[in-house]
Amino acid sequence: MRKLLSGILIMLLVICFAPAAALAEDQAQEEQMELSLEDAVKRALGFSNAVEKAWLDIDKADDSRIPLAEGYYSTPGFESVILAGESASFDYDKANKNLGLTRDQVTLNTYDKYFDSLRKQKELEIKELALGYSGKELEAAKALHSVGMLNRIGLDGMETKVLAAQNEYNAAGAELENAFVSFNQMLGFKEDTRPLLITVPEFAPWEKDLQMHISTVLHESPMLWTASEAADFMESIANIGAIDSITEEDAKKAKLDATDARDATRLMVRSLHSAVKKMEDGYAAAEQGVKMAQETLRITELKNELGMATKTEVLEAQLALASAEQGLFDLVCQHEFMKKVLETPWAYSGN
Repeated sequence: MRKLLSGILIMLLVICFAPAAALAEDQAQEEQMELSLEDAVKRALGFSNAVEKAWLDIDKADDSRIPLAEGYYSTPGFESVILAGESASFDYDKANKNLGLTRDQVTLNTYDKYFDSLRKQKELEIKELALGYSGKELEAAKALHSVGMLNRIGLDGMETKVLAAQNEYNAAGAELENAFVSFNQMLGFKEDTRPLLITVPEFAPWEKDLQMHISTVLHESPMLWTASEAADFMESIANIGAIDSITEEDAKKAKLDATDARDATRLMVRSLHSAVKKMEDGYAAAEQGVKMAQETLRITELKNELGMATKTEVLEAQLALASAEQGLFDLVCQHEFMKKVLETPWAYSGN
């Protein structure tokens, strides 16, 4: 009897704690997960409510489509049928275009949040180095103060500097936390998940011909398609007189609006292209800054070995190098994101 009770107790313990253990294991796997940008985009698209709703809109529009025989257009009295059929067909095509637009928006947003998390990680590393450097400066200041070579005001100033560095470090940590929370929400991870982001962007100039790319954007933009097709639809309705409130003048205005939208898109693509090229122009200077900081650190370390430079000076050179590298990395991340924006400008909000 005692053995039976023991067996039952063990089974109950297994049943109670197995889900918790499985949950802890899943969370640990998420935290240790290596996540590429490509996989992040796939997961974001699969988890997106906006994408799912776009699919539902397609299904709804598909169910509402009405087949129109060719004879309807030449037979009086079928105007309302033609209107319903063409309207349903337009809604279906528009729903499909909206799905593409939504997917592009989710993809672009994933790029933005992925790179933002990478950049925030780098920024936190810089703030940690700066905190360590200010701590070493404070130690040196205390040593000078103890032998009467630094007054209390100087020591207080150094302590204030350390406090400021600590605050900046804490702020950078909070920004990184917020970046990951936003990123995790998009991908359906728990808020405290910290996947290892393994896609490190590399600098590669934009090399497409601008005029050809503008033509491609004008052809592929779902927003321009919608504006153009809406104008054609209004013109068709005005011609058959199915709706008194839609006149030929309204159709002409819609055509002009579509033309204005195309012109505005041309300007936007040119503006985005200029922004990308400006970043590319700044890359060489940023890269040279890193090389100079590397050389300064090398010389400072050599001087330290010869007793001609202090440990604090070495830390200062290390911090300068890390800052230069962070600036270069930040530029590369922004450049890579803006190239993606240039590929699908219709998905860019500009925020």
